[in-house]
Amino acid sequence: CQVSDIRAGGLPKDSRLTSQLVSKHGDTLEEKSLTICSGTDYISINYQHVICPDAATAKVWQDGLRKITHNNKMNNVCVKTNLKKHWMRLCMLVDPKGKVPVKVVSKTFASGKTEKYVYQCLSDLGLPSGKNDVIEPGDFTFEKFYELYHKICPRNDIEELFQQITQGKADSINVEQFINFLNEKQRDPRLNEILYPLYDEKRAIEIITDYEQDETA
Repeated sequence: CQVSDIRAGGLPKDSRLTSQLVSKHGDTLEEKSLTICSGTDYISINYQHVICPDAATAKVWQDGLRKITHNNKMNNVCVKTNLKKHWMRLCMLVDPKGKVPVKVVSKTFASGKTEKYVYQCLSDLGLPSGKNDVIEPGDFTFEKFYELYHKICPRNDIEELFQQITQGKADSINVEQFINFLNEKQRDPRLNEILYPLYDEKRAIEIITDYEQDETA
């Protein structure tokens, strides 16, 4: 779930609840209220109403929350940067002798994966892999952590999607296939086509120009 907006004012749709709130907080209820809009997409939006002590406090909270939720650098940070932060955190969770416990690394990848599988991946990379083993900080480089991440969490879904699009007949996708992918797979079909028009060749080429790293593509 992602917060998409922090709006000033706003009252619950339930008239009985609104009446109760007005009785408790007075006629200035909307002035000192905030509405937090969140959801996994722009169709199914949840509205969370927050009542502050006064309008000035509501304004302070709105401005403060918007600095976080509307921070483009934070929202679009590189995945590798996040991985590097997590690796640095693991490097700080050392034992009294300054070494990284294997069980700490294992716990990082425990969601959806068995400990035995994590230990095997550590072993494949030439790192200590016993439950009670420890790793020398100098051996637990970011490169090793990145290799471990890819072994435990491979992105097979991307490869499978690429094979579906190309039918296994090409090493790249053409503009027509890309447009079809954007409209059929990427775009939410519930979106209004006037406000959110279908992708066309012009928009597809703009995206390719912005993000394609291979200049010869």
